[in-house]
Amino acid sequence: MNGKTGGMVAAGCGLLLLMSSLATMLLFFYLGFIESRNVSEEESLPGIGGGCCCSIVSLAIVGVGIFFAVRKTSAGPPTM
Repeated sequence: MNGKTGGMVAAGCGLLLLMSSLATMLLFFYLGFIESRNVSEEESLPGIGGGCCCSIVSLAIVGVGIFFAVRKTSAGPPTM
């Protein structure tokens, strides 16, 4: 990983993962609770739980990425 941009890349990838996991949670919530003709609540709960677990991991990736991005920029110029 590049030392200058690695934190920003990790934060960006984590945000993409977070958006996709939130979209998955919303889709299963919609299918199970709002339009419940084809999918019952019991069938949609694993999808909601999986999206929640992925959201927690994605938030951790975003946090670590932001930490490394801020730490690299506030360290100042490199010394030889």
